Amino acid sequence: MRQKPGAHLSSDGVELATFAGTQMGHYDRVITSTLPRSVETAVAMGYEVNACIEELGKLPDEILAKLDWPNTLQSNAAIIHTNRECSQFASKQTSIWFDCIRDLPDGGKILIISHGGIMELGALGSMHSGECKTFVGAFGYCEGFSLEYEGEFCTGMDFILMPTNRRLIDSK
Repeated sequence: MRQKPGAHLSSDGVELATFAGTQMGHYDRVITSTLPRSVETAVAMGYEVNACIEELGKLPDEILAKLDWPNTLQSNAAIIHTNRECSQFASKQTSIWFDCIRDLPDGGKILIISHGGIMELGALGSMHSGECKTFVGAFGYCEGFSLEYEGEFCTGMDFILMPTNRRLIDSK
């Protein structure tokens, strides 16, 4: 979380990321976008950043407008099915994510830190059907999901949510 229009993590963002880091375990690799607040989030969580990928932080304005972020995962799934640009973006994120996990050892874990809208499209693109059958509202800061892969296929998604008293969806 940042104080817009700033590029860096706010003090509230540092505090939230530090708390989130205490709730998480070990990761074999940590990858972030190249935006400063993404790297700062990983560090505040207590992780060393192993790589930065620019595409994890670039969401074209026309796609952001279609997503109407923050939005539910179910609404984003419907948008992917009806909007070619959003579907293509989801597929591209899926490809990037799969490249990140390709050489992980069996049972290996990776943490990817990105941004609102990008993460949701990447997760939905990773699911074979592009659908989410479990309802979850919009994701907040330091929230996301754990994806499980068997070979080249994503076979499951679990939500990682902050406690209710720490949930923040938008810092406008």
